[in-house]
Amino acid sequence: MNNDLIKATPCRGVRLPRMPETEPHILTSAEVERLISAMREPHGLIVQLLAYGGLRIGEAFALRRQHVELEQGRLIVAESLAEIAGKHVFDTPKSHQRREITLPGFVISALRSHFGRLPEDPDALLFTGRTGKALHYNAWRRWHFDPAVEAAGLKDVTPHDLRATHATWVADRHGVMAAARRLGHSNPRSAANP
Repeated sequence: MNNDLIKATPCRGVRLPRMPETEPHILTSAEVERLISAMREPHGLIVQLLAYGGLRIGEAFALRRQHVELEQGRLIVAESLAEIAGKHVFDTPKSHQRREITLPGFVISALRSHFGRLPEDPDALLFTGRTGKALHYNAWRRWHFDPAVEAAGLKDVTPHDLRATHATWVADRHGVMAAARRLGHSNPRSAANP
């Protein structure tokens, strides 16, 4: 806050300890499918977008009808949803750049089916809570994702692990540069830490 109550910060020069970095859990395709099967729709579709599209959870929550091009088999990542002090904030993706992602046919098929339950409005969010408003991350984890992780017989899996899983799959098949581009990173080193 710039209210001039403190002329200089007493924290200047204080080095904070680094938080320990944990390795992401890289899932097999069978584990991803078990997780999807353990979820009610449309939440399994969100997991598909994370694992097979490499989206961040905020990017998936911010998807709108207009961002999905069913006939071309792709979606446009143009926004991300964050929560600040409990309020939703839509912003550009972390890289501040739009990106197009092609999706496997079975994900497009699931999206096509899901579109039948959405309002025709191009600005309509693909995924909402019971009130019709954007999903809250913590509530989604508590009520949908974490119980499905347990039901699938998995342990300590986070939504971000699905993005890391996607990055690993793409890098193994097409190389690190392809994975970096797919995830929206300009630097291939970033793909190692999606």
